[in-house]
Amino acid sequence: MGKRPNLAANVKSAAGEPAVVPIMQAVAERVAPPPDAKRSPGRTGRKAVYAWVDPAEHRKLKKLSLDLDRSIDALVTEGIHLIFEKHGAL
Repeated sequence: MGKRPNLAANVKSAAGEPAVVPIMQAVAERVAPPPDAKRSPGRTGRKAVYAWVDPAEHRKLKKLSLDLDRSIDALVTEGIHLIFEKHGAL
């Protein structure tokens, strides 16, 4: 990561000279993941889908996941496929 802009950089910038590190670039460097960051193999090529559910529904989903010995992700994916079948979107 580069140096943070300081008073001298701001003076140079005001004088028309480039600052040491533009502020937005410094922020982006702090927020962006490193380019060599790796995703877990199960997430490669997949997209996240979020849904807000009632706490009671969440408890039922967790219990069903335990009872069937399947992940919540697998159950939600199955549910999405059932929706596609119902609406002829496969």
